[in-house]
Amino acid sequence: MLDWTTRHCRAFHRQLTKHSVLYTEMVTTGAILYSKSDYLYFRPEHEGKVILQLGGSSPQQFAEVGKILQSKKDIYPYFGVNINVGCPSPRVSNGNFGACLMQEPETVAQCVDALAQHCDLPISIKTRIGVDDINSFEFLEDFLIPQIEQGVVDFTIHARKAYLEGLSPKENREIPPLNYQRVYDIKAEYPELKITLNGGVNSLQEAREHLKYVDGVMMGREAFNNPLVLLGVDSLLFADYTSPFADYNKIFDSSFTTDQEFTLNPERVDFHYNSHTAFENRLKHSVAAGFNVMSSYDPLLEKLEFLLWQINRQGARRFDQAILEKRKYAFETLQNPRNLRTHAPKSEITDAARFKRAQQLAAGQAMFEALDKLRPYWEEEFAKGVGISHLFKPILGAFNGFPGARQFRRYLSENGFTADADLSVLLYAIDLMYDKYTQYVESSVDI
Repeated sequence: MLDWTTRHCRAFHRQLTKHSVLYTEMVTTGAILYSKSDYLYFRPEHEGKVILQLGGSSPQQFAEVGKILQSKKDIYPYFGVNINVGCPSPRVSNGNFGACLMQEPETVAQCVDALAQHCDLPISIKTRIGVDDINSFEFLEDFLIPQIEQGVVDFTIHARKAYLEGLSPKENREIPPLNYQRVYDIKAEYPELKITLNGGVNSLQEAREHLKYVDGVMMGREAFNNPLVLLGVDSLLFADYTSPFADYNKIFDSSFTTDQEFTLNPERVDFHYNSHTAFENRLKHSVAAGFNVMSSYDPLLEKLEFLLWQINRQGARRFDQAILEKRKYAFETLQNPRNLRTHAPKSEITDAARFKRAQQLAAGQAMFEALDKLRPYWEEEFAKGVGISHLFKPILGAFNGFPGARQFRRYLSENGFTADADLSVLLYAIDLMYDKYTQYVESSVDI
C-alpha cells in the first residue's frame, strides 16, 4: 500500500472505525536510517492504534530501527511492528525484501531476533502462501516455524502465492488464485497462533465468514477505494453500536439482532415476522403512545421514515409531508380501533431495496460527519505545508455509489492540483456533494 495508506488516509479511516487496527505504508529500514525524511512520524491523536510496517533483510538495520523505536516511544508510540514478507513488487525483490524472503526463512528469523532484542513492541509478520511454483502447506509451514521459534505468534497471510517475475504488483493481486483453505489449515494446525487472513476480502459479510476460521481479517484496497465499507465495522464486527452510522440507521443495535442478520444475509430472514417486537416497542413511544398499532405498519417503511426524520434533525430539509402522513394514519387508527388490521399504504419497492436505501442514506450522513471532524486536522496539516492533493486523495472514494460522486471527484481532480489550490477547494467539493446528497434524500421520501 505504498503511497496509499498515508497518515492522512489513516486519519480519515480512523473517523470511520475506532476499533480497527491500522497499518502504515511499508517503509524500508534503510529509508528510516538514512533518509532525511522522518518516515516514522505519525499523529496518534488522530490515527489511534497504528502498526508500523517494515521491509528489509538486514538484521543490523532492524536492530538500529528497534533502538530508535525503543528510545523514542513517546514520539513514535506505535501499537506494534509488522515485517512485510508478502510484497511481490520487482523493486522490492531487487532490494532483497518482501515476498522473495519466503525462500529465506532463517534470514527473516534473524531480523525478528535483532528487532526483538532492542525493542519490546509486539512483532508480527505478513506473508503469502507461496512463491512462484512453490505452493504447498509444507512450504508455508517451513517458513513459519523459524519465526515461531523466535517468539512470533501473530501472522497475516495473504491467501495467494506471489510470482516474483512475470507479473506486475497489480496482477499479483488478481491472477494467482485465492486459497483461503490454506490459511484456515494453518490456523487449525497451530491454534495457538493469531492468524489474520488477507486477500480478496471486499465486504463485511465476507469478513464475518472468514472469522469463523481465523482470528482476524485484513482489508486493503477495498477500504481505500470504497471507504463506506468501514462504517459498519464497529457495529458488525465489534458489537459497538455508538458510531454515527449505527445511530442514524438504528439497525445495528444490540437488541436488533434480526437487523444484523438481514444486513448480512437478507435472503434468510423473514424481516416482518422476526422484527415485529422490536418495532412494536419503538412505536409505543411514538405519537400513538401506549397503544399497539404495530400490526398496521410496514416495519421497513417505518425504519426509513425514522431515518429520514433523524437526518432532518441534522440540517437536511424537513420531511413534513411524510411525517404528517404518518401521524395522520396513526391517529386515524386510534379513532377507528375496529380497522386495526388495515395496512398502511406501501410502495411496490421490495423490502430489500428499501432496507438498502435506508443503509445508504445513513452511510452518507455518517460520512459527512466524519469529514466534518477532519477539518481541524486538514487545517493543521495545510498550515504545515502539506498540499491539499495529499489530503483529498484518501477521500476520493468516500461517496462511491451516490449521485454526484463523479462530480465530487472531478472537481477535486481539476482544481486540487493548481499552484494556488488551498483548503477551500476541498471544502467546496464537500459542499457540492452535500447538495447532491440532500436532493437524493428528498427523492427517498417516496420509497
